[in-house]
Amino acid sequence: MHDIWAFLYQTLTLSLVAALLLILKAIFRDKLTPRWQYGVWAILALRAAVPAGLSGQQLLPLEQWLSAARALAESRLSSAFTDLWGDLRLTAPFPWLTAAPRSVTDWLFVFYAAGVVLALFWFFLGYLRLRARLTPAPERAEQVARVARQYALPLPRVAEGEPASAFVCAPLHPVLVLPRGREVDDKVILHELLHLKYGDLWLNLLCCLLRCLHWCNPFLWMVFDRVGNDAEALCDQRVLERLEGEQRRDYGRILLSMADDRHARVPGTTSMANGARRIKVRIEAIARFKRYPRGMALVSLCMVLILAPACLTGSAWAVSLPAVSDHDARAQLSREELSTVLLRDFALARSCRPATVAGALDCYGKAVVNNNAYFLAAVSDSETQQALYQTLLERNDETWEWGNYYLDMGVFLADDPDRTLEQRRWLSGSLSPYLVLNLAETEGGYTAAMAFFYEYADEESHPHVCWLVHQVALTCEDGGWLVEPREVSEPAELSDLDSFDFAWGYRYFSGYDLARLDFAPQDGLESALLIQRISLFSDETLHAQPNDHSAMICGFGNNLTVSPDLDAQFASSRPYGCLEIRYPGASADADYLGHYEFDVFAGERQLISANDPTSGFFPMPSDAYGDGVLSTRIAVGELEADDGTLVDHIQFTFALAREDPDGGQSPVAYLPLHSEYFDLGEVVS
Repeated sequence: MHDIWAFLYQTLTLSLVAALLLILKAIFRDKLTPRWQYGVWAILALRAAVPAGLSGQQLLPLEQWLSAARALAESRLSSAFTDLWGDLRLTAPFPWLTAAPRSVTDWLFVFYAAGVVLALFWFFLGYLRLRARLTPAPERAEQVARVARQYALPLPRVAEGEPASAFVCAPLHPVLVLPRGREVDDKVILHELLHLKYGDLWLNLLCCLLRCLHWCNPFLWMVFDRVGNDAEALCDQRVLERLEGEQRRDYGRILLSMADDRHARVPGTTSMANGARRIKVRIEAIARFKRYPRGMALVSLCMVLILAPACLTGSAWAVSLPAVSDHDARAQLSREELSTVLLRDFALARSCRPATVAGALDCYGKAVVNNNAYFLAAVSDSETQQALYQTLLERNDETWEWGNYYLDMGVFLADDPDRTLEQRRWLSGSLSPYLVLNLAETEGGYTAAMAFFYEYADEESHPHVCWLVHQVALTCEDGGWLVEPREVSEPAELSDLDSFDFAWGYRYFSGYDLARLDFAPQDGLESALLIQRISLFSDETLHAQPNDHSAMICGFGNNLTVSPDLDAQFASSRPYGCLEIRYPGASADADYLGHYEFDVFAGERQLISANDPTSGFFPMPSDAYGDGVLSTRIAVGELEADDGTLVDHIQFTFALAREDPDGGQSPVAYLPLHSEYFDLGEVVS
């Protein structure tokens, strides 16, 4: 812990787990054994040893709440311990100082850290004072040895002291301390030796350490008292299991006689006396003592196994990132008011890091599609977040017409002042907002190309379909996946690109090949199979009904922003293929026609067929060639079957003709029907 916010995160997380355990213990107080009632505190001990937020999940969204509170408080301060743009993450459950304090929150943390040191010193001093008052008592060792032999228990050293009741201290070199000048019943010695056998001294030491770390949390002090009481109740149970009949009643009378005895509350000690109130509860437990059935041990274990994941890791809270809405109202905020809103919501975005690669790409994709700074902040490092913050403040100063949350990320021609709001909006849902191309693992994470599609209307209200590609890199840090754009292409109209075949729903994007398989030239024609990998979030990514925003991967328009799925997974990630046919001997002043047929196979199984002899020739675009080279691309489709089988050969034919001035056709080149075999696994691995 390096600031007061980290301490609050840790102590509140521990308090939540303790409260949950107390509720469950109250429900099962008379139903489960004292072993379970005591043993379940191991979950709290593990939770205390693990820094809060380490798993990225919580019982409640404490990180989000504290991050927002920290942003609002620290924005007006100049703290040395707190990084306003950093994540609220703990690397250790104990405090340390990193610099000289400068702000109120810094001094609060210094005060807390000083309290930890003083509490440790106080407990340690108490332990030293207790040990200083002990004197060896070899004459009483025989009684202790006899009890130890009778019940096969460890034999500690024996000493005498001032406390009214017996206790064990010093975990490393245990000492059984008996009251000076008073006889001690064998059952009391049995109780303390059982503490020693089952390591309860170490638990007391841990509780004392946690008391120091959370000295200002009275709820946890009460919980640690309860842990000690449960340890005594379990030790009573173990004693009663070794006694019979009248001996059990004698044990109860001994407890009653200790109701007013003081007990040691120092590290590394146990004491049979723990106050009049708790003695009463223990007497009631003795009165209803029973040996629990063996099957209850299995029930107890199952409950702990169910509880542990929830208490130690929690759950992933689906906290929605702020949507782009109410921009007109927010545009009226003052700079100071807007700064507060931005800092609060950026802190929320930092606490909502995507947990998966697909979730990070989904978050980044929706940031681009919706021009949403908060979605972008969730997948950006602190330096990028600060730049976004300054950009949004400046645009608010300029009364930016889209309000405070708009960013120009390449999808819209935002710098054109003559474009109206309606002209910048998506016109229909007929296109997928984006697709992920060629996702590849690298040494530091992943790389991918994200293809975005959009429509806009020109001044004559003519629609234009465009696309652009963001080359991105993904790294895992700050508790989630971050996305960094490396290169952004210029927007281009799809009508200008030989990119895909909408009729079949197959996508192929010129210039973004994952691999290329060149085949032998024939009759002046050169052929190749171009391959890309496309990762899809869901079937709706490829096919969505027009104007049905609810079915799209994200909503369109300013007020229809949908929060990203931070835990998204890919529904599929498959290679797609495209045939490229080139004719190097083309003449720039000629018009050409083409005709193709192809079949795609995986072994003996035919996966795709495009054999329609009646389809005739199609005109080759006049801008599809230059420098004497004519080329066309033919969408082939998926090169992997649903069962994971890869395509291993393709059979195709292609005919090229020249269009005569009188409308006739003159053959130019011809690829006869033939098969090309390949090992796709080596190419796309």
